[in-house]
Amino acid sequence: MAAFDAGGTGTNDREVWLADALLELADSLDAEEAGYLRAVTRRLAELVAPAEVGLLVTTETGSLATPTASSSRMHELLSIEARFKEGPCTTSHGTGRRLPTRDLGGVDSQWPRFGPAARQFGFGVVSALPLRRETDLLGAVSILDQPGRPASDLARAEVLVEAAAIGLAHRHVLRQSRRRVDQLQHALQSRILIEQAKGIVAERRDIAPDEAFEHLRGHARRHGRRLHDVADDVISGRLPDRELTPDREVRRPDGQDRLPSGGQAPP
Repeated sequence: MAAFDAGGTGTNDREVWLADALLELADSLDAEEAGYLRAVTRRLAELVAPAEVGLLVTTETGSLATPTASSSRMHELLSIEARFKEGPCTTSHGTGRRLPTRDLGGVDSQWPRFGPAARQFGFGVVSALPLRRETDLLGAVSILDQPGRPASDLARAEVLVEAAAIGLAHRHVLRQSRRRVDQLQHALQSRILIEQAKGIVAERRDIAPDEAFEHLRGHARRHGRRLHDVADDVISGRLPDRELTPDREVRRPDGQDRLPSGGQAPP
């Protein structure tokens, strides 16, 4: 892949590098998410060097975590931000908008822990961009630097962040789709297992399949077990037949009450 020369002046070189980076970030489905986030951070760091980049993503609870950073000191700043819920990523993520470049000398009232720590590490200014796809906020990116960063670099960074947001959104859709497929497959397998167990119980006791189901369900309720597991024990022979009794009397089609297996008529 093309490497970006931060000190170069050729417009064509910059555009070639940007196109190459966009292609890499568009190919998000084959890599694991942690690796993809590292690739996003690396590409952004190449673009804005010698500035440093940090990235936080939205967790399932809506908070920011899973930091990736271009340096150890940036990683430490992200850890402070994730722990205390203050800093550029948190602010940009909370508003859903770009945080314009700010002097770190004037942020202590808003970020009393993050601001002094960032200055101690030698940074002078900060900006941030939300990782946003339509209405979904997927995270945020912070860029810490010294004053004098060309505005064009931040504009290019915004393009890369938008591409990364698209890649992350596609990953989330794929993960949700796979989760639904797994759930449906598990439900189908459970249903097949229960139907098999119903057939076994119905044949052994010469009863209707619906009545056999009541025997299975009654056992599961009394013992606090999942119906799927009870059915599996019946099929495998781990559950003795005599232990299967319904939790209530079952009404026969002819209108007569059928007592649970092994039950006694009331006096």
